[in-house]
Amino acid sequence: MEGKLRKENSLKLPALLETNPYLSTTFSVVASLIGSGPTKDRKQELDDISCLLDFTARMNSELSTIFYETEYLRESNTALKEECLDLFKDYVEVVEYHITLDKCRKEDDWENLYEKLNSFISNLETEIQDGGVSPGNYAYKQQINLEFAVDRLVEFINKYNQFISQGEKYYQKFRVIVSSYPNEDLCQNELPHNFRQLQEDIDYAIVKFNEAYNISELTGSKLKDLLYGFSD
Repeated sequence: MEGKLRKENSLKLPALLETNPYLSTTFSVVASLIGSGPTKDRKQELDDISCLLDFTARMNSELSTIFYETEYLRESNTALKEECLDLFKDYVEVVEYHITLDKCRKEDDWENLYEKLNSFISNLETEIQDGGVSPGNYAYKQQINLEFAVDRLVEFINKYNQFISQGEKYYQKFRVIVSSYPNEDLCQNELPHNFRQLQEDIDYAIVKFNEAYNISELTGSKLKDLLYGFSD
């Protein structure tokens, strides 16, 4: 009689969790979390949280992958931004402009920068007209500096384009990961809100990489015109 009662009060694993190899092998631990009481009530409690348990067990490592790789992208983006700021500083110091890129953008100080640039070019043209371009003179040195600056800019643009391409591939990978939960349709109403938000954020990031960050002016003929002037 006691054995029959124990059998009737035993708690069975919900069908959803039977397909999860992680939870099916540790069901005794999960059942102990439900506590004691009538089997019917305990079964209902387990059914209510089965989606969350299944999702957590299946997606924990995948979501950890997204977290760590997102941190890697964030650090790479920070390093690229700092390199851009340093490059701007080195460029504008030549024309006696000593305001950072962030401040220049915030205060919309481009007109002042362009005036200093035009003045620098005008003075350089005067030097060329007066003494030509020969090794050792001012115009020759400035020409070498400009060529070196162009090479640095091309190198940075290549790094930028590589980062954009890499970043888009990472987020495409993240989209595959968040779409891989096999019971998403069954547990649609029980999935954490943050997971839904993560899916939306990933889709938005992919759009940004395609439309905002992937600047067409940094490739092909537009890049040539940007670096070397417009050709007929």
